[in-house]
Amino acid sequence: MKKIFFVFIAAFAGLLFSARIQAQVIEDPGNLVGYRGKNGMVLEVRVTGATDGSVWGGENGVYTDDSRLAKAAVHAGVVKPGEKVVVTVVIMAGQFSYPSSKRNGITTTGYGPWHGSYGFRMPGTQTTPPAAVPSDAIDDPGNMVAYRGRNGQTFLIRVRGTTDGSVWGGSDGMYTDDSRIGKAAVHAGVLRPGQEGVVRVTVVAGKSGYGASTKNGITTMGYGSWHGSYRFDDAAAVSSPVPPVPPAPPAILVTPPASQPVITNAINDPGNMVAYRGRNGQVFSIRIRGTTDGSLWGGSDGVYTDDSRIGKAAVHAGLLKPGEERVLRVKILAGKPSYPASTKNGITSSGYGGWHGSYAFE
Repeated sequence: MKKIFFVFIAAFAGLLFSARIQAQVIEDPGNLVGYRGKNGMVLEVRVTGATDGSVWGGENGVYTDDSRLAKAAVHAGVVKPGEKVVVTVVIMAGQFSYPSSKRNGITTTGYGPWHGSYGFRMPGTQTTPPAAVPSDAIDDPGNMVAYRGRNGQTFLIRVRGTTDGSVWGGSDGMYTDDSRIGKAAVHAGVLRPGQEGVVRVTVVAGKSGYGASTKNGITTMGYGSWHGSYRFDDAAAVSSPVPPVPPAPPAILVTPPASQPVITNAINDPGNMVAYRGRNGQVFSIRIRGTTDGSLWGGSDGVYTDDSRIGKAAVHAGLLKPGEERVLRVKILAGKPSYPASTKNGITSSGYGGWHGSYAFE
């Protein structure tokens, strides 16, 4: 079993311990959303250990602030189910990610960025809390084409390093604006494959040429004149450790049922992607519910006509089950001369000839 880390600021250990003695005990509020933003506050809370309710995170001792406190306390090992005790809780900033784990008979759910956190503290245990996510950071748009022309502006972007996708240039630190940010970040040395971080990306004018190069295990392609560029201004502002197993760069952002934290920049299912036709290369986070209804063309190679029902395509692709809801990343592609039919995961798509636009799940 991994060691449980109870999070508090080491430099103020004595102060926090005295706060535990002096603090007024409050009754269990259910979760700690009401204390969001009061980072560093120490609370004494009377809880009765529970095994029901939702809990996100906890692998490193940090939970989303909307996690059920009584269940998280059992997971953390500070209380047993049915036992009533007073626990010490530290309010923390939101984190970039909340890894899931199983401890003390409780299995938590993993999650990505969230607005606030908390951790339990025991006297004598000291750990520095993970770095908070900058509040003005945006989720990875895939590339920077949508920001073309905003030259000189710098954006904080949440990115997972990857070896997938296309990247042009980078020999001088300048990439075409349609280059995959996550792969360019690995090439630039600001992230490693599978590592999540918030990077600073500055939009730059187009160049007359982009030299190919090999850096940090990534080989980019050369290109001639292009309309826009970007560069990384510094190393990752905030990052999480690289996973110990071969990094899976899942391009799927998973969102749980409605009671769980929600990815705020995701758009609701538009039905199909016709409205996004022509925005080739752009990636959108879309909240989708799997379905067996609707029309579907193509998919034998993972590419669907843009008028195919997204929810049905997601089931066909094996990313959702019927009725299951998640946030998936959908990439806009150019039209193809043909879309072969196929049967996958209980869904049979129709074949079709030439069509104006396509999409694929990234």
